[in-house]
Amino acid sequence: MHPLEFEHRLQCLDLEPINHYLMFSNSGPRWAQHEVEIAEAAYRQFHLKIKQCPNISITPSAYIDIYWHAHILHTRKYAADCFYLHGRFIHHDLESLGEANIPAEFTSRPVQEQPSSTYPKSRLRIEPAMCAVNT
Repeated sequence: MHPLEFEHRLQCLDLEPINHYLMFSNSGPRWAQHEVEIAEAAYRQFHLKIKQCPNISITPSAYIDIYWHAHILHTRKYAADCFYLHGRFIHHDLESLGEANIPAEFTSRPVQEQPSSTYPKSRLRIEPAMCAVNT
């Protein structure tokens, strides 16, 4: 798939059910709308990085991981979205990601920093603090 086609698919990906869960579900973290928007933009960037570096294990930040978990809870949607974007299922392996112990403060509020660009108004960029490459 051409990179521009991937970016278009990523832009068109409907993450509203995940956002709704994160804001309103009794079992979710009940984030504010602006927090969900920040996490969604970072999560989209995380998928772009997965596409750009398919043979490298990438560890998301804690708040991206919370968003990822919320997406996975929508099992059918998550599977369909993975195949739509990547042509394969993206597994979440806690041991290889090193994310088994997420700090408690991230389950109620994401990091309060603004990403340098807001998706989808500008082209996606990966900020160094948003993910780490496992070697």
